[in-house]
Amino acid sequence: MSSRNLKLFLIGFFALIPIFISIDNNLSSISLDRIPYYDNQKFLFTVSLNLLFSLFFFRQYIVLGIYKTVFSKIFFISIFLIFLKISINFNLPFLMIKNIMSILVFVFYIYISYYYFKNKVQNKSLQDFNYLYGMPSLLHMMIIIFCERLLNKHVYLFETLVIYNFEQYLAFVFIPILCFYKNWIIKIISFIFLAILTYYSLNFTVLIVLLIFVILKLIPIKMFNFKSQTFLLILLMQVLFFLGFFYPYLVMETPLFIDAYQGGLISRLNFIKLFFINLDLENILFPFLTEKRFFNEGEFHSQYLNLYYAFGVFIFYLLYKCILFIKNIYKLNADFALACISILFISSFTVNILLHPFTLVCFAILVGFLLSLLKMRQKIKNIEKLYEASTK
Repeated sequence: MSSRNLKLFLIGFFALIPIFISIDNNLSSISLDRIPYYDNQKFLFTVSLNLLFSLFFFRQYIVLGIYKTVFSKIFFISIFLIFLKISINFNLPFLMIKNIMSILVFVFYIYISYYYFKNKVQNKSLQDFNYLYGMPSLLHMMIIIFCERLLNKHVYLFETLVIYNFEQYLAFVFIPILCFYKNWIIKIISFIFLAILTYYSLNFTVLIVLLIFVILKLIPIKMFNFKSQTFLLILLMQVLFFLGFFYPYLVMETPLFIDAYQGGLISRLNFIKLFFINLDLENILFPFLTEKRFFNEGEFHSQYLNLYYAFGVFIFYLLYKCILFIKNIYKLNADFALACISILFISSFTVNILLHPFTLVCFAILVGFLLSLLKMRQKIKNIEKLYEASTK
């Protein structure tokens, strides 16, 4: 392995490493435990260490990343929404600020990873993906599965390194490895590891995402031209989006009030119903202006609800940017585009893929890598067009 590939591997390894650090209310005690309590004191916050590791590798682009983020459209939208809330009611909801900050951090990590990979990715193939994401993913899954079998605990190498949100988020970050490998042996091995990890985590949402991904793979979408493919992809995302929101109203017969600590898919879907029951119609464009206290306002356990609550009608701008990325990435890797549809438009009903501190970094780095590859291939196409024009 060359020094260049080794560096890519180390970036991917530490970007995917599931280690968290929690600090208590007094800023005096640090724990690597997943439980948000320490000596009967609630932790002030929990941080994924991959946030810090990635900053180390991309440190030369931190200033540029901050500059690009501050002058991005999403930043100006965020400032506008905060001033709108302050002008009406100075009480800024914690959830609104938290979700806005999470999206801005996600954008920041996309920028710094994009500029890092911009002049480092190779042409013609996705070989770099193997070192950046493939090999680290397989290694992490092997370690985690080994610890599950040996220690029967959700830990990473040591019993003190407990994996935070093991059941809800961990398996999601390894789904992309099913999209890039053409070798069926590696694909089968990756799928087996992911299936075992999903079994240990009892993550029903990941099972649904994997099932939909397989179904989408069976749809003969390649028989259509690119414009038709784009239309079908957007139509599919819209159908999944609206079906997910109307599902609780159509088929669920569970009580409206649920214990805030009750887990499971039913409770997550009930949050959707309860959210809109508490939403004032006059504030439908900007839900954060509603004076009535939302049920479980600290966390809606749905990325759609969290983003809609924080950004209001501008959630459609965020969805548009996601669709635009998927449309462009489909030219590069159709499987990953379908995986994005499965992950973003299905899991977002019950989990916060782009708002969670661990998955946020993993997917931001992957997005930055793919955007740099797209940019490089576009430059090559432009050079080829100029060459062809000059030879005519």
